[in-house]
Amino acid sequence: MKEYLNAFARLEFDAVKSLVAEYLSSSTARTLLDNAFPLPSVEDIRYALDIVSEMKHVVVTKGDFFLSVPDTVYAPLQRLAIEGVFLSSQELRDIVTLLHVSKEAKIYFSENDAELVLLGQRNEEIYIDKFLEFHIDRAIDENGNIKDTASKRLQDIRAQIRDKSSHLKKKLETILKKTVEEGYAQDEIITTREGRMVIPIKTEYKNLVTGFIHSSSGSGQTVFIEPSETLQMNNEIRTLQFEEQREIENILRELSQEIAMRRYDLLKNVEVLAELEFVLAKAKYALHTDSHVPSLKENGAICFENARHPLLLHKHLYKDIVPLTLEIGNEWKTLLITGPNAGGKTVALKTIGLLMVMLQSGFHIPVSVESRCRIIKKLFVDIGDNQSLENDLSTFSSHLENLKTVIEHADEESLVLLDELGTGTDPTEGSALAAAVLEYVTKQRSLTIATTHHGELKAFAHDTEGIENAGMTFDQHTFRPTYQLRIGTPGSSYALEIAEKMNFPAHVLQRAKLYRGEIPNYLENLLNDVEKRSAHIQSELEFVQREREQLQSERELYEAKRKELQKETKDILRKSQEEAKEVLNGARRIIENAVREIKETSADKNVVAKKREEIDQLQQQLISHRNTASEESSTEKRTQFEVGDKVQIKGGKEIGEVVAKIKDKEEFLVAIGSMKMKVHAKEMAYIEKDKVQKQFIPKTTSSVAQQKIREIDLRGMYGEEALPLVDKFLDESMTSGIDKVYLIHGKGTGALRKRITEYLATHELVKAHYPAEWNEGGMGVTVVEILQ
Repeated sequence: MKEYLNAFARLEFDAVKSLVAEYLSSSTARTLLDNAFPLPSVEDIRYALDIVSEMKHVVVTKGDFFLSVPDTVYAPLQRLAIEGVFLSSQELRDIVTLLHVSKEAKIYFSENDAELVLLGQRNEEIYIDKFLEFHIDRAIDENGNIKDTASKRLQDIRAQIRDKSSHLKKKLETILKKTVEEGYAQDEIITTREGRMVIPIKTEYKNLVTGFIHSSSGSGQTVFIEPSETLQMNNEIRTLQFEEQREIENILRELSQEIAMRRYDLLKNVEVLAELEFVLAKAKYALHTDSHVPSLKENGAICFENARHPLLLHKHLYKDIVPLTLEIGNEWKTLLITGPNAGGKTVALKTIGLLMVMLQSGFHIPVSVESRCRIIKKLFVDIGDNQSLENDLSTFSSHLENLKTVIEHADEESLVLLDELGTGTDPTEGSALAAAVLEYVTKQRSLTIATTHHGELKAFAHDTEGIENAGMTFDQHTFRPTYQLRIGTPGSSYALEIAEKMNFPAHVLQRAKLYRGEIPNYLENLLNDVEKRSAHIQSELEFVQREREQLQSERELYEAKRKELQKETKDILRKSQEEAKEVLNGARRIIENAVREIKETSADKNVVAKKREEIDQLQQQLISHRNTASEESSTEKRTQFEVGDKVQIKGGKEIGEVVAKIKDKEEFLVAIGSMKMKVHAKEMAYIEKDKVQKQFIPKTTSSVAQQKIREIDLRGMYGEEALPLVDKFLDESMTSGIDKVYLIHGKGTGALRKRITEYLATHELVKAHYPAEWNEGGMGVTVVEILQ
């Protein structure tokens, strides 16, 4: 993405980077963040987004992980390219830290997870060297000091230094004690000068103590003398100290050479770990802001669902931000956003631009996963006042320069964002110039989003192919912005209405309305009317959606009950068959016993009569079992149905009627009461007409007495429309001897239920009324008990 007109700065991309930087600790990873800008190819963008997705998966499934690259290892590793160079003990300690972090990262990302493709590849590049880590750990402690155990020679030298230093200190303590007794010294303190142990002597007695004067105190009252008796011992200790330093250098040189042999591998670790730290920071930021990756394509449309501005998310709670849903690039290439001041037009513009920059830079963005997005190659942003005193440019002139740049460079791979188009000059001429610019960029097939206050541009957008109006909605009761964008409907400025709401002087407002013209502003009135109608339609759509969701919920509940009853039916049938089998086995035994006894009694009449009676009883029992099994299986015999057939959904009790066959499918449209549903032939059972129990079907009912009504469907009606039907329904139900009925009014906003409940409370025929059970409709149905 190539930026024009300082686009990234205008969209505050650096402010978003600052938020992500809070999750970083190393300067190496911060450098990657600072250099993060839109990537050149779709493949690069997809890689950057996919590896963040994998990192989010790791963090969610395995928990948080702290990853930080030591900031001080890069330069020392580069320096090792020079022959003979060796690192300090602290630099070597930093190398150990790098090896530790590398090992921990290797373990963290080493699990065999099929979703970690890209992270798995990067993890394989991490170099692990346990031997090098052990060698450095053995030689250098956590504070960067060389351990005695770094080598046998160093251990011996330091043992000698300690031993000789102990003897030297005792010797000096004896000398110092004597000088104090003689009054030559004030304090019994042994100190060190230039690596040699000395004693403090008063300046006036310095010639009375034989030895070498190293220095004096700041006040000049004390000199520090190395007594002649300890010169040889100090010399020996200094010699050992020089040997210690040479041995330390040998140790550092050997370890540095060992590291130099693996320099490229360790530098690669720095690169990989810095990238992983950067990716981890992006993943944590994405999880914190509930960010996702839209479906990405090289061309097509930009369709953001529930988009939120990242900087607003940082200042406010997620739920307090009104999401933006916007589509551009399919039916229209240009979107003209209008509406009142402070209504969210500029925020909408910045949100789209910033999210596009973030997305193409490899950041997940705060939108719903259903969002779709194309890749753009050029970005033009003209937002804000660019007045320049240095270049003697007015605001309007600056906008003209920006528009000129857009016209010269914008094409079908561009996104153009223009704020307050046409302002800064005469409204008529500004509108004309703005219309020409919009027409041009639309013909160039650039994706363009512009904001304006000019009413002429609203009409122009309505009449021009490829351009669509959009408006920031406004609460006409409170005169406050809702910050919601509505595509297809331009917004009104509401300047005078807002001023009136703010208690602007009435006499000035009155004059303003007169200056606006005695003839009403038909365009503004039209916009107001369209906005009111749109709000009403939106409310109706939301109501329908809620009803649809309720119906779906009830249908799922019905399906679950049907399957449960179907299972119970099969269990009962199986049990009946087992009982029948037992009866048959018993019958065989009775008959065999009867034959045997008849033979044994030479066909005694009493025995024969008794056995015949037993066989008759057995025959009746068999007939009863056969009839039961027949009834339980009869509903499954028929698989071909015709319009008008009475059927029962398997597992259910309600009887419906086939009203249509769905073409080329074994499915039928079945009406059960006021509800119609698609049902497969295998899920239906044919019901003989003489077995059909009469039930209430509102569309075919002629009278209560004929149909034995138990319920009435009032959904979609207003209160005053429904009450006469309820009154008539209760009266006819009472006359027909029905003592309980169901009033179906749906849930919706609850207004119809409330009106019906108030009416039932005073009705003379109502004994009691209450909401139905959950499996009968819950709050969407009212049960009424009728006085008899």
